[in-house]
Amino acid sequence: MGIRCLKPIRNTEEFQTLMLPAFKQVLHANITVLDLTGFVSFFPKLQSVALTRATIFRISDFAPNLEKLIIKRDRALREDPHNNYLSSDEEVLDALCQLKNLIVLQMEVLAFDMPDLLTLGKQLPKLKYLSTNLTKKIAMNSIQKLKLRKCFKQLKVFLFCSNADREKRQALRRLIIKSLKQIQVVENFSSQLCATNDWFILPELDTPGGSDLRHLTLDYDIGPEPADLHLKYPRVTHLKIDWSEFGMYENNMLQLNSLLQFSNIESLEFTYGMPIPIVNYLITKYGPNLLALYVEDSCPLTDLKFNYVFNSCPMLEKLCLVGKDTWEEIYSFAELQELKLSLS
Repeated sequence: MGIRCLKPIRNTEEFQTLMLPAFKQVLHANITVLDLTGFVSFFPKLQSVALTRATIFRISDFAPNLEKLIIKRDRALREDPHNNYLSSDEEVLDALCQLKNLIVLQMEVLAFDMPDLLTLGKQLPKLKYLSTNLTKKIAMNSIQKLKLRKCFKQLKVFLFCSNADREKRQALRRLIIKSLKQIQVVENFSSQLCATNDWFILPELDTPGGSDLRHLTLDYDIGPEPADLHLKYPRVTHLKIDWSEFGMYENNMLQLNSLLQFSNIESLEFTYGMPIPIVNYLITKYGPNLLALYVEDSCPLTDLKFNYVFNSCPMLEKLCLVGKDTWEEIYSFAELQELKLSLS
């Protein structure tokens, strides 16, 4: 059910004779985990809307005890501004609201208005992980803002894509972080090396009241004052800096100094030409405990030495470098398990 169809033309007969009977067979009252990413990829294009609705209705009727429902779609396709989302409606919403035991919901083939998403959160009290799409109507009134905390009391991870303006997405991200103190990831992971399957719900905060944010992305949305970053988000483990946006701020050096104050960093990601001296600065600070490093479009990448990375990061498991080619004899790969290179 989870293996995607790679055929450019979907075969209606193959779906009817193979996939549909298999889908009906796996549904039963005791099933708790269901990944239908592959199943929906077999839908004939002209029938995809009707079949998606029918699939959700059938799940609601025959698998009421589901704890994890997963239908994934590539994020690059979901972020395409020309993408037309399949919007949820009242009947689909009602069907999903019947799955009272859901802890994980990855419904990446549908889009919700914020009022409908609040309803969904209220009806699914155990929900901790949500990944979906939002329509352009993501702005919330004062009453809906108050409902956000009440409707998502347990939510830890909230991943979303939307065709809404960047400013609206920015405002929503800030609102979620401010309203849901227990939230750990908002909008997207702050590391491309952090796969969804690797993420697990982390323990609760030792003391109530503070932010439990684990993934922090610095781009157009700086958020708190520069010196307050490590105080407002003391539990950050994954830090991403988008230099195309962050590098334009006059106070970025001051803020970079504050970035050295975190205590739990295990993943760093730098994109869009972040200067290598600053990259080295942060690697030196966090290298001893760093597990993942992603460096993209540095100018020039040849200034970043492999041996310096491995010597500074003895526990490094994942490394991705995107940029200009380099030639260097490497003496040690530390604890490396995954290596991605895109060098020109």
